Amino acid sequence: WEVDCSMKVRAMWKLELLVVVVVVHGVLFGAARAQTCSCAQSPGGLSDVVEPVGVGVCVTRSVQMTGCVCDLDGPMTCDVSSGAPVYSYTDPPLCIVAGVVDVARCPDVRTLEFGPCEINASVPWSPTLKCTIDASRFPAGATVTQVDAIITQADAFSFSGTATDATDFPTWTVEYETENDILPIGTFLSWPATPKIQRSGAFADANPVLFSDGNALYSTTVAASTSGVALVNSNLASSSDTTFEFVTVPGTFAQNFNEVSFDPITSYARVILSAKYTV
Repeated sequence: WEVDCSMKVRAMWKLELLVVVVVVHGVLFGAARAQTCSCAQSPGGLSDVVEPVGVGVCVTRSVQMTGCVCDLDGPMTCDVSSGAPVYSYTDPPLCIVAGVVDVARCPDVRTLEFGPCEINASVPWSPTLKCTIDASRFPAGATVTQVDAIITQADAFSFSGTATDATDFPTWTVEYETENDILPIGTFLSWPATPKIQRSGAFADANPVLFSDGNALYSTTVAASTSGVALVNSNLASSSDTTFEFVTVPGTFAQNFNEVSFDPITSYARVILSAKYTV
């Protein structure tokens, strides 16, 4: 019986690594255990686990935390399985069962994608690029747990400039980036500017300075903030769509020029909104 129990315990720990996350978050349940709990995705990372390797003998292992944890403010509802043992050392490597915890099991997560939304226009974009999460595509009772904007972007500009004083200031520097943002403010984490383009040279080689440059297509993913996810869920509750606005402004710098022009500046973007949800 002792051997079978030990094997069972080892199997439970291999299957239920997220038990430790529950302990870290202080989610311990009494004798009357809930069948479900409000929960959130585990923050991840490594955690030290006291794990049995025999009857009354344990080792400490670092394990990757995955799964879900009970969280009073969590956006999901998790089923709860009870009675997973927690071990502590008495005199290492000797150990005992110090208690039990309930384990939050992540609900099935589904994904919907909206778009693509596209624009190829002068910077700043006017009108801006708008992408909408369509509430009618979600089943009844859906709760959104994560929203991501998957963005493919490129930009291009043409520069011209003449020297302020090529004798006293013989060299020049030019920088450009397209600065990006998503509205409403605070609904997404920062959408990075396009990679900064830096050019420099000597007026003795060319005056005026004329060139074109830009960034080839590249992709980035921007996650919605907690308030952004909450906005989508609030709108879902009233069967309302959620529209996000993608905006750009030029970020320019030119040194030692008398007159400069960055015209035209254009930026292309393709956006897909991905929403993970549970029912």
